[in-house]
Amino acid sequence: MSKIGKKPIILPAGVTVKVENNKVTIQGIKTKKELLIDPFFFKVIVEDNKVILNPVDKKNINKLTWGLHRSLINNGIIGVSKGFEKDLKLTGVGFRATLQGKKIIFQLGFSHDVHYDIPEGIEIAIDKQTSIKVKGTDKELVGKVCADIKFLKPVEPYKGKGITSSDQFVLRKEGKKK
Repeated sequence: MSKIGKKPIILPAGVTVKVENNKVTIQGIKTKKELLIDPFFFKVIVEDNKVILNPVDKKNINKLTWGLHRSLINNGIIGVSKGFEKDLKLTGVGFRATLQGKKIIFQLGFSHDVHYDIPEGIEIAIDKQTSIKVKGTDKELVGKVCADIKFLKPVEPYKGKGITSSDQFVLRKEGKKK
């Protein structure tokens, strides 16, 4: 049995969940999100301000993805009520970012500027040209945007230059000895 899948999801104020056939519709304060759940494997029950996910058959295949589907529904509920946010930092001499419309322009020590197009559903705020806040209602999309931005200039282990998330630890290496 899944430890995560058994737990009911408590709905916060202002969030409604509707289940139709294989579609779970989550309506919240910020936006609306739709998830597809296969009715052959799982049954979604909404009652008393709680969402419960039960497997139709207690076979191993259902138990393997029970916690996953519960987490996907929970992330959708959190996303439409509060949203998700991640912080990125630019570390290095001359590293900076500026926002121009739906683009971020990075100066990362290359001979050219790097342009990044912001996808739909993501809000970006840049403070002091070296810290970036990525906000959105979809956890997967926020994580993907942060990963794409960090891929532009990965952290280098000797001086620590590059783009890091605020909770990322960089293992620094010792330089060459004389």
